Amino acid sequence: MNEIMTKTYNLIDELDNSNIINNITKLKAKIQNNQEIQSLLEKSKTTEDKYILLDIKKKLYSFDIYKEYMHYYNELNLIIIDINTRLKQLTNINNCHK
Repeated sequence: MNEIMTKTYNLIDELDNSNIINNITKLKAKIQNNQEIQSLLEKSKTTEDKYILLDIKKKLYSFDIYKEYMHYYNELNLIIIDINTRLKQLTNINNCHK
């Protein structure tokens, strides 16, 4: 079990030092400093109208830093989904809960 923990921590360290995490961190800081983007994000939290949300999304994607941030965010989510899927396959023992 110790080997598994060590490799898990190594994976986390690799992710921490990856270009994806570095880019997400830098772009997030730029987004947080952009008042126009922040205003759109806040507006999206307070409305449920799908047409207004669609308009906000179009406006957000007109910003290159937001587009790039979402690209890396989606890449990271795909990695996480892959890891979770593999873990589920390894730990899914059919008769465990009977």
